[in-house]
Amino acid sequence: MVCASIGNGPAELSEFDPAECRNKYYLNGLAAKMEALLSNPKKALEQSTDLYRLARDNTAEGREKLTSVVSEVFLERYSSLSPSEQEMMFDILFHLVQDVEMSLRQLVSEKLAKLDGVPRELAFFLANDEVPVAIPMLSESRSLLDQDLVKIIHSRGIEHQLAVAKRPILSEGVSDALVEEGDEGVICSLLLNKNAKISSTTIEYLAEESKRITAYQGPIINREELDPELAKRMFTWVSMTLKQHIIDNFEMDSEFIDEVIENAVIEELASRHNGAAEGAEIKLARELDNEGQLSTDTMILALQQGEVRLFIAMFQKYANVPSGTIMEMLSDNEGIGLAAACRSADLGKSVTASIFACSRKALSSSEQGLRRDLRKLLGIYDRISPEAAARIAGRWREHVDYRRAIRELELT
Repeated sequence: MVCASIGNGPAELSEFDPAECRNKYYLNGLAAKMEALLSNPKKALEQSTDLYRLARDNTAEGREKLTSVVSEVFLERYSSLSPSEQEMMFDILFHLVQDVEMSLRQLVSEKLAKLDGVPRELAFFLANDEVPVAIPMLSESRSLLDQDLVKIIHSRGIEHQLAVAKRPILSEGVSDALVEEGDEGVICSLLLNKNAKISSTTIEYLAEESKRITAYQGPIINREELDPELAKRMFTWVSMTLKQHIIDNFEMDSEFIDEVIENAVIEELASRHNGAAEGAEIKLARELDNEGQLSTDTMILALQQGEVRLFIAMFQKYANVPSGTIMEMLSDNEGIGLAAACRSADLGKSVTASIFACSRKALSSSEQGLRRDLRKLLGIYDRISPEAAARIAGRWREHVDYRRAIRELELT
């Protein structure tokens, strides 16, 4: 085997004169000599030793010549080589890449990443190299085993992990290793990789993590492995848009949905009652208002994107009613409170209908149902006079119960 002989290559370099070696092959054509190497195994040791010498040539001419040989002779001719010649080529490359600069190692990695039959040791050496060298092998090479990938995941940095997360084939074991490292960007890339296999245990763990890391929610909801029961649990904490996705793709009864909304309202009211600190959403709404950038379009967009707290903070700037009252408006099937608040703030029918549609979309079973509810809402809006709307909004500011204030409106 050439590999055994090459292993002693560096020790035998003292028998040759470096300058004489370079001159000889610059004059005679190194590429031609290397082609002879591949077709004549008996000359392998001599020619590969010359190649080692060239690898140590730091001149621009030497680096250019070496790159040309590796690219044109070794890699471009790969498909035409016999199995024994391919084996010889890999033996030489394995020892060569340990001595050359990164640009050439990167070239070798890019070429070998797409080839079958690359020796595992060579593939691992390149995959465990610096980022530019490692990425091609980590992203594509089929020569790496799961245990190789796991070792690199646990020993190298985020860039190496990201490359692994995007591989066209990923086992559950490798996916688990990526999740164990805990980088949010890497985990998002893994979840977005439809070809990655992720165990049910890991999906469940990440679903729980998505309560605090919202970036996980969308990718998890779109995973084929998502269990319907887990989707039902996630419904209680994901955004409005993702709630609708769950409703569209999983069986969800309306009673459960109503219960979730009611519980959310109760929790929100409790947090306000307990004196929760002013949130970033309130500060943002105030800043937008002070700078003249607060608009109904921005407010509706926040609700469409599931940013309910931000919507509430913005709506307060228009209607000047308590946040808990607004939460109850959003979960009120009839829309009387919303119509009254919008009427008191003179927001108009279009804005009122848009807010209602966003809040009702997750609760309506069909477009037909939503249209019916919208017609009822606009009828309510027309029947409430501006004076009556102002009175009910005033009662809410006095912290009168949401539904009691509505009943007072109905009695007048």
